[in-house]
Parts: sequence; C-alpha cells; structure tokens
Amino acid sequence: MEFKSTSVPGVTMLHYVACRLMEGDKGESQPMDLAEELSLVVTATGENTEVIVSTLTTLDRDIQAFQREAQQQSSQYSDEALSSALLGMPQPGWRR
Repeated sequence: MEFKSTSVPGVTMLHYVACRLMEGDKGESQPMDLAEELSLVVTATGENTEVIVSTLTTLDRDIQAFQREAQQQSSQYSDEALSSALLGMPQPGWRR
C-alpha cells in the first residue's frame, strides 16, 4: 500500500502503519494501545513523533476529502440515474 500525501522519506511503511492505527486491526482480540503503536513506529522508521503525528493528520485529512468526494459523486450518479429513469417513463397526460 502506498500513498503520496507527504514528502517524508519512508512514507510507505509509515502510511501503512497509520492506516492500521486509524482503522484498527479488526482481527486482533487485544489490540495495542496508540502509545505503544506510536513507539513501535518511531523505532521502526527512525522518525520523530511529530512527523508521525503530522503524517497521521495529513492522512486523516486526505481520507475525509476522499470520502466527501465519493459521497458527492454517488449523489450525482443517483440523481442522474433517477432523472434518466423518469425521462424513460410515460408521464401522466402524455400520449405516445
């Protein structure tokens, strides 16, 4: 998994872990707490906590923007499909 939302070196692994942190690992019965996860990420990446928090914030913002865009496109598609369906139906008072 690779994202391009920051220019921090080693961002691929960092974003993978960030996604895991934000979504939670659904298969684990006892997930690590956030502080422990952040500590592991800091150790694994050699980055400081501020960079990781900044990356998480950027990723969260990107995800929210993507979700808004997806919702708008879904709504637009639904409106277009409804309009198309209504145009194809005979209207009251119309004769063919």
